[in-house]
Amino acid sequence: MPANPIHPDELNSLMTTRSSLVIIDVRLADDYDFKRIPNAINNPFLDVQFANKMAELVPDLLTPICVYGTQKGSIESTEAAQKLIRLGYDRIYDMTSGFAGWTNNGHPMESGLSPQPEPAQLADGLYPIDTKESCVQWTGKNLINSHSGEIAITSGHLEIQGGSLVDLELIIDFKSITCNDITNPEVHDTLIQHLESDDFFYTDRFPTGKFQLTGSEAQGSLNDGSLNLQVEGDLTMRGQTKAVSLFAATGVTDDLRPAAQANMSINRTHWGIRYGSGKFFSRLAGHLVNDHIGLQLKIIGELTRQSE
Repeated sequence: MPANPIHPDELNSLMTTRSSLVIIDVRLADDYDFKRIPNAINNPFLDVQFANKMAELVPDLLTPICVYGTQKGSIESTEAAQKLIRLGYDRIYDMTSGFAGWTNNGHPMESGLSPQPEPAQLADGLYPIDTKESCVQWTGKNLINSHSGEIAITSGHLEIQGGSLVDLELIIDFKSITCNDITNPEVHDTLIQHLESDDFFYTDRFPTGKFQLTGSEAQGSLNDGSLNLQVEGDLTMRGQTKAVSLFAATGVTDDLRPAAQANMSINRTHWGIRYGSGKFFSRLAGHLVNDHIGLQLKIIGELTRQSE
């Protein structure tokens, strides 16, 4: 059952004729705290406690409720309305034009004490990599099984100029490699020794690797959470450097730090890691290891930046 769509003018009239109407502002709290429809109650749809809070705010399922969000095209009010219907509320109005539609039609607003929320803007400069929060996550597989773990990033930096990524360098410590899915200590240590040996990363001779940016290009969709940046770079492992390409979801943290996550799949044999590869061994039985390794990069810059 769909919610009843309602125009801002209709809602304004309904507010004067139906005293039992409850208006729920489902925007983020800081938007509500800045300005809102008079007498509206805030219950952000994205809050995981949205449903529980509704039960406290409006325990009577027969109470008429109108929900509104930010603006037309942003779906928080529509999603909230559908959730309320699934919870058993059956008198739901959805003002899909949102708070922007309300104000554009000249209706009164109620101001709070908070300043207007501003989109996070990243300042230009050179940002050291936060090595405590940044890492490389790896996944290796054979035909039916897989293992995964982490590799530390020990140093690096990224540089922002004109809002664009112009430099990125990561130093990767292969001697820090861990496996997260083996609980037996003896089996875990055996695998780590295997990965550190010359069968794989050969850490005695090549303890570190490096990723160096060679180019980046913003993608068409710049929405938060989308793969909004194509990255080209050189990845060095076992003393060999090969070009790689990946797509990253980039953004700015609440405390104004640059952040990105990216996934890529690399063919390990291109770096001379040929153990268990069906491309180079005619018979492997249970020793088969897939050629491709999955790498997920989590990169966060430090708060302190160096101005250019």
